[in-house]
Amino acid sequence: MFYYKQLRLLRFQQFSTLKWCAQIFDGIEKETKRKIKNSLYEEALKQAEEYKVKEEFIRFTLCDVNSQSQLIEAAVPSDVLYSAIAKTFNLDIQLVSRMYGEIDQIKNIEDFFKTLNKSESIKFSTFFKKLQEIFELSGGGCEDQKEIMVQDLLRQCSCLLEVRYLIRFLKKRMRIGLSTQSVQSFLDENERKQILGFQSGQQDLVVGFPIQPQLAKSFQKEKKDDEITMEKIKKKFLNDDLQGCFFEYKYDGERLQVHFTNGEVKLFGRSLEEKTKQYKELSKQLKEYFIKNNFDDVILDCEMICYNNGQILPFQEMQNKTYENSEQLSLVCFDILYHKQKVLFNQNYSQRQEIYKGMLEPITDQRQVISHIISYKFKDENEMKNFYIKALIDGLEGIMIKKDTIYSPGSRNDWLKVKKEKDIDLVVLGGYYGQGKRQQWLGSFLLGIYENGRLYPIAKIGTGFSDKKLIELTQRYMSQEVGSCPEYLMKFKDQPHVWFKQNEVWEVTYDSVSASPIYPIQNQQLNTGISVRFPRFKRERPDKTIEQSGPIQDLVDEYNKLLKKEQF
Repeated sequence: MFYYKQLRLLRFQQFSTLKWCAQIFDGIEKETKRKIKNSLYEEALKQAEEYKVKEEFIRFTLCDVNSQSQLIEAAVPSDVLYSAIAKTFNLDIQLVSRMYGEIDQIKNIEDFFKTLNKSESIKFSTFFKKLQEIFELSGGGCEDQKEIMVQDLLRQCSCLLEVRYLIRFLKKRMRIGLSTQSVQSFLDENERKQILGFQSGQQDLVVGFPIQPQLAKSFQKEKKDDEITMEKIKKKFLNDDLQGCFFEYKYDGERLQVHFTNGEVKLFGRSLEEKTKQYKELSKQLKEYFIKNNFDDVILDCEMICYNNGQILPFQEMQNKTYENSEQLSLVCFDILYHKQKVLFNQNYSQRQEIYKGMLEPITDQRQVISHIISYKFKDENEMKNFYIKALIDGLEGIMIKKDTIYSPGSRNDWLKVKKEKDIDLVVLGGYYGQGKRQQWLGSFLLGIYENGRLYPIAKIGTGFSDKKLIELTQRYMSQEVGSCPEYLMKFKDQPHVWFKQNEVWEVTYDSVSASPIYPIQNQQLNTGISVRFPRFKRERPDKTIEQSGPIQDLVDEYNKLLKKEQF
């Protein structure tokens, strides 16, 4: 019913205001079925084209303002946005920072619009031009000017919905459940090139602005005693000839994108956030290295690892340490995206590999500021299997297998990671108080997956924590503003004692997937809920956003495989 109401709204309301756009986004976000989401968006695009704002509408959906699609870093820093919101709605800036993820739920903002009684909404074309002006500002003193311009836009909003999607745009996270790939599917090749700035999956690159990284599929054993065989990996890798693939160690570190231009270094994390200041000493050392070795403008895809007496520390230990001088931190380069004024996306991996090998030394057991990964090719299954076993013996996570193909930002098609355990990234939803000696602090946690604008509970976890860790987590979460149960989870059977803000991701190890009446999910392939069995806390993932949790489809596929085996 909601779907048809939205389509009626699309047909009878003129696409000319921000309010119309906000209402459509709200409808798409609330809808759980992907097919209906896509239908709503497709219909909206037709109206947008009719009123000559299609390009702006698409850019607003993808949180971009120009043809450098996905390359622009946050034009409005968080502290500037906090301040603008606080001043506009007369709020305490500390409250704004605590409620940043749910800013439109602050009661003062609701009351502001109730008393405002503003009927007219700003024209969408005018609104988008103002956004472009904010993003175009640069140079000294521009942040004060940006804050004033953001305040002006906030004051021109006529309702709470408009504020919600304006803030999400400025945060570069629209979160309505439409992926970039879904939006692209509605455009022809010329529109992709003209509006999004790329063709056939290729994007323009600007050194100094981050690009979505290429990702990897995950191959994991179905049982602890399963054999890792060439046949299973070939099947997972779409039956490709593995003899033409490259095999590499998978290091347990933090992924960083390294940009060097005009004698300056910038570091960006997996979620495209800048990390230069966080690792300022490492950035300084990289700058000295690049200048000393006469580097041109370059973008490198790397893993940051930590050495300790010739050994590489696990990611969790690296997170728990503070590096004032970064003497233990090192970068391992495994790809190159830009070099000598050339975008290298169109070159196969073997070609890109030759370029970074000619620039850097190979990795050793001694710390270097930056080195390159070592790749291997194998002719038979035993060589591949021995390489995997050696990786585990050396204390690494597993191995990576890469096809000799072009670099595809955001794609998972051509890289495969083979790990010793089944891992999944889950969002922390809430906490339960413990029993016995743990009754004074949180002893277990509700975890879930964010998908299509909703959070789906998947598991309750209480193992893998030391008492010290539980006390630390309790103090951290209870010192924050307590979150609330999303309306669509009101009927969830196992309500946590405390709901959190749902903006943190944990990596969890588990044994298998099973049917569960407690954890319902929205999926057309299942008539039951599913959960992960024996989940254990592995580590926190501050480098990941909630949108990078899951995905649910991986668990559905795993469950269906187990179901087929049981039937035979």
